[in-house]
Amino acid sequence: MINKLHLTNYQSHKDTELEFHPGVNVIIGPSDAGKSAILRALIWNLFNRPLGDGFRSHWNKDTSVQIEFNDHNITRSKIKTTNHYIIDGQSLKAFGQEVPVEVLDAHNLDRTLNIQTQIDPFFLLQSSSGEVAKYFNQIAGLESIDKLNKNLSSHHRKVRQDIASTKTHLFNLNENLEEYADLDNIGELITQAEQTKTDLDQAINYKQYLSSQLSRIKTAKTRLKDAKEKLRVKGPLEQALALYDQLGIINQQVSAWTRLKNRMEGHIVSLDKSRSRLTEMKTQFHELMPESCPLCGQEVKK
Repeated sequence: MINKLHLTNYQSHKDTELEFHPGVNVIIGPSDAGKSAILRALIWNLFNRPLGDGFRSHWNKDTSVQIEFNDHNITRSKIKTTNHYIIDGQSLKAFGQEVPVEVLDAHNLDRTLNIQTQIDPFFLLQSSSGEVAKYFNQIAGLESIDKLNKNLSSHHRKVRQDIASTKTHLFNLNENLEEYADLDNIGELITQAEQTKTDLDQAINYKQYLSSQLSRIKTAKTRLKDAKEKLRVKGPLEQALALYDQLGIINQQVSAWTRLKNRMEGHIVSLDKSRSRLTEMKTQFHELMPESCPLCGQEVKK
């Protein structure tokens, strides 16, 4: 309850002090006597409105409004460049355009519920049903339920948006995974290619062995020719020539193995490219696949 109001240099009030009694108090007077200024002074003290300096008297700019409650004493002052509150002897400064929390907690009044001026609409009569419900909830202390419902609705919308976003992300992941649908087949091809490479290595080794044997046969052929010319022995020479013919057949086989080796080396190059592509695809797969399902939270096996 407000017990006393003291106005100093506020509009037309140079030094006005009013004492209030329990119940209804009526302020009467002629027009332009300062009745509305009293209400504006109350609002300026309680809610820091209006802003600016239009309410300060022209004869003295040191303006203050003091309100005495049952339990608190609140003074709102503007003296030269100093703008501050004094609540129960404690000075509050640098609060900007808002009212300090200590002041709001002290008077515990609401600008809309507790104060109405001449130009304000009739209380509740011209308000919408939602505004009326809000006022009653505030009076009954139920505004926290409205805040909770609002927060729950906001959270519900956010969860729905997150679910929709997650579904879209999963759909995109599934589309990306279609590129790797043939990974199993590629793995089998790589296994076959590795086996082919092993066979090719063995064939190359065998070719080298045959080449060494062919070299030895050519050396033997040269020696046989030399022996034929020296000894002129028909039988051994014919055997050597027959052996030479066999060596020619072996040489043809070696040539065939060489062609096979060249083809296999071409396959190896293609397999190396396939292995490199598979490694890149596996890396992309692991980067795209999350560690766990964003919907169920289960671990994704990679």
